Amino acid sequence: PDHPAYVIYTSGSTGRPKGVVMPAGALLNLLEWHHEAVGGAPGTRTAQFTAISFDVSAQEVLSALLFGKTLVIPAEDVRRDAARFAGWLDQHRVEELFAPNLVLEALAEAAVEQGRTLPRLRTVAQAGEALTLSRTVR
Repeated sequence: PDHPAYVIYTSGSTGRPKGVVMPAGALLNLLEWHHEAVGGAPGTRTAQFTAISFDVSAQEVLSALLFGKTLVIPAEDVRRDAARFAGWLDQHRVEELFAPNLVLEALAEAAVEQGRTLPRLRTVAQAGEALTLSRTVR
């Protein structure tokens, strides 16, 4: 549990970027908590939205693979276009999504404009800032 799982680098906003080691035990605790809090049966379709260089991608990818979920990966150009991403989520029957507040708002607006309700999208994991439950996101 004390062995490093990965290293992330801070943004350097306070000076110089620093490497931060995530121990395997801490990552396992996070994944177990995620499974208990969020659940999801084997086969649950999880979008791999987060860039692989971002630390949340470890939670996103490993929570899917560890608990038998299906990881569905959009093309980069789809991931960056809210309208195309809304269609992609619908087409691929995605049930779980990790995304920041800004993306969720753009996605909700695009879905409303397209008349999509994204009925299969039941779990949204969001962190980093407070979730704004705008009328569109609701």
